[in-house]
Amino acid sequence: MMWWHGMPWGGMGWLGGLIMMFGGLLFIVLLAALVIWLVSAGRQTGSSTRDRDAAAGRPSPLDIVRERYARGEISREEYERLRDDLKT
Repeated sequence: MMWWHGMPWGGMGWLGGLIMMFGGLLFIVLLAALVIWLVSAGRQTGSSTRDRDAAAGRPSPLDIVRERYARGEISREEYERLRDDLKT
């Protein structure tokens, strides 16, 4: 233990020593929480499926439904139902 001017931990007393001990631990915990929060926030604001499909050159599900309707594979009612389902 370090004594300075008759007091432990460089003259800050016992409370100062506890603050020094647990202050570092608190800093590490807060830093870890910040990193976890930033990683999770980055995942939530990442690109959407539509953006990834467009970047990969794949048609979106809505484009596929439009093509199926244009080819006559599905009726107008089914097209409208699928379109509404995909937009929500």
